[in-house]
Amino acid sequence: MFMFVASALLRRRGARSAAGRVLLSRRTLSSSSSSSSSSSSSSSSSSSSYSSSPPFDKILIANRGEIACRVMRTCRRLGVRTVAVYSDADGPDCLHASMADECHMIGDGPSPGESYLRGEEVLDVALRTGAQAIHPGYGFLSENPTFASAVAAAALLPPSSSSRSRSSSSSSSSSSPGGTVSSFIGPPPSAIEMMGSKSRSKSIMERAGVPCIPGYHHHRDDDDHDDHDEEEGQSTERLLHEADRIGYPLLIKAVMGGGGKGMRVVHTPDEFLPLLESCRRESSSSFGDDRVILERYLVNPRHVEVQVVADSFGNCVHLHERDCSLQRRHQKIIEEAPASDLSPEVRDEMGEMAVRAARAAGYVNAGTVEFLLDTTASSSPDEKGGGGGGYYFCEMNARLQVEHPVTELITGVDLVEWQLRVAAGEELPVKHQEDVPRRGHAMEARIYAEDPIHNFLPSAGEVWHHDPPAPPNAGAVPLGRGTNGSGGDDNSVVRVDSGIGPSKKSDVSVHYDPMISKLIVHSPPTEEEEEEDRCHNKAERQLQNLIDEHKIHWAEPLNRLATLLYRRGRLDESRALCQLVLAVKL
Repeated sequence: MFMFVASALLRRRGARSAAGRVLLSRRTLSSSSSSSSSSSSSSSSSSSSYSSSPPFDKILIANRGEIACRVMRTCRRLGVRTVAVYSDADGPDCLHASMADECHMIGDGPSPGESYLRGEEVLDVALRTGAQAIHPGYGFLSENPTFASAVAAAALLPPSSSSRSRSSSSSSSSSSPGGTVSSFIGPPPSAIEMMGSKSRSKSIMERAGVPCIPGYHHHRDDDDHDDHDEEEGQSTERLLHEADRIGYPLLIKAVMGGGGKGMRVVHTPDEFLPLLESCRRESSSSFGDDRVILERYLVNPRHVEVQVVADSFGNCVHLHERDCSLQRRHQKIIEEAPASDLSPEVRDEMGEMAVRAARAAGYVNAGTVEFLLDTTASSSPDEKGGGGGGYYFCEMNARLQVEHPVTELITGVDLVEWQLRVAAGEELPVKHQEDVPRRGHAMEARIYAEDPIHNFLPSAGEVWHHDPPAPPNAGAVPLGRGTNGSGGDDNSVVRVDSGIGPSKKSDVSVHYDPMISKLIVHSPPTEEEEEEDRCHNKAERQLQNLIDEHKIHWAEPLNRLATLLYRRGRLDESRALCQLVLAVKL
C-alpha cells in the first residue's frame, strides 16, 4: 500500500533529515478543546503580568487554518469572543470556523482572491458582528497597508470597558492615557508599507546603521521621487551595469516580493538577461509590480531572524532569535530557537540591530527582523557587514510569523496575547531587555502535504484521519502526558498547531498552503547550569521521534497510484486499490 510522506527535514548544525510518515488513526476533538485552557503553561509568567481583564470583547480573525485556530486559543483563555470567516472551499464545518464563537462565509469562490483577500467584505463582517478589532494572522491581508488603513479608519467599537480606562472616542484608532488603541492587531499601515518594499526598507536600514547586503536597491524618498528617474533606474541597461559592478553570483529580487516568489539566482553574465525577464514576469503577475533590486548572492547563508515587539509607549524589546536556515524552494521547514553556534557577541548585536530596525520603521506590535549570516569565512564579532562571517538585514516581516511557537516556548511569552494587549493600548509587561527570559531549546517541524516521489510537490486531497502525537491546538503538554510518544523524566513539552481536526474529515485544498500542522518540542534545562548544546540535542532527538508518530492519511496519493497501475496494464491491482480507497472513505 502506498504510504504518503509528509516531509520534514532535521539538521544538526546543517546535516540531518527525517520524514513524518502517514498512517490511519483518529483522535477526538473534545480532548483538544477541553485541555486548551489547562495546558496554557507555555503562556507564562511574562504574559501573566498583564491584568486578567480581556483587552477586547470580540475580535474577527481574518484568516484560516492553523493560525486562526492559534489566535482563537489565546482569545478563549482571555475571555475574548471570536468571529471567523470561511471560504466556499473551507465551508462552515472546517476547524477554524467550528472553534469560533460565530462564523460567516466570505466571498463567492474558493480561491484566496475570491474569499480571504476581499478586505472590504472582511471589514463588513467585522462591522456587522460588532467586532472591535481584526487579527490578520499571517499571509492574505496581514501585510496589506491598504487593508490596515481601512480597518484603522472604520468605526469599529472601542475596546472592552473591562480594560483599563481609555478615551471615549468611538474611532477605531484612538488615544488612551499614554497609549494608542488600534483596531488592526498589527503594526501601523506606514510601517507595513515601508517594510513591504525591499528597496525602501533597505534604504531605511542603511540610514539607521543596520548592515545590509551590498547591492543595488535604487530607492528614492517620496519627496525626491521622479518617474523618469525611476524608469531609468529600472532600465535593463542600468540593471546590467549594476550587476557587473556587484559581481556574480548575484540575486535578483522583486521589490514587493515575498514567500520565495520573484527571486532568481544569477551565476554568470550570460544568465542575467533571461533571468531578469523571468523575474519581472513573475513579480508583475504575483505582486502587480515588476521592479527589482540586485544583491550579492550569499552561498549557503544561515537564515537567522529576531522576534521584536514594540508598544505605543516607546518600549521595544527582542525575544531572542530563531534559526530558519533549513528551507526548500525558499520555504522554511525546520525552525529552532535559540540559534545554535552563535557567539554571545553576535547574538547580542543581532538583537540590538533588530530593535534598531523596528524603531527606525516606527514599528508597533509584533514583527520579525530577518538577517542572513554569511558562513563562507570566519570573522571577528564586530565585522557585521564587511565581509565573510558578517550578518546582513534581509527584510522585516510586519506580522506574526509561522514559526513563533519556538519563541513562545523558550521565553514563556504568549505572543498573541501581547499582540492583543498592545493593540488595546497597553504597555509591554517587560520593558528592559535583560528581563526577557530564555530557557532551553525549542524546535519546530512544519508537516506539509507533499509528494516526495514528485519532487515534494504539494499534494491535495481529503484527509480521513489525523493523529498527531499530542492533542492539536491545546498548547504545550508534557511529553508523555496526552501524547502518543514515550514519556520523559524531565520537563520537556510538545505542542501541535493544526488547522485540521482529528475527529472528522477535512481537506487539504489546492487553493491554499499545503501545511497540515506544526509540531513543536521544547527541552528546558534540567538544571540551571545545563549546557545549551545538551538542550538542543535533546530537543532534536525528541522532534525526530515525534515526527515519526505524526500520522495522517488521505486519498490523493492512493488515487495516483491506482492511476499509475491502470496505465501500466495492472488492472486487477488498480481496481483493488480503488475499492480499498472507497471502503475506507465509506
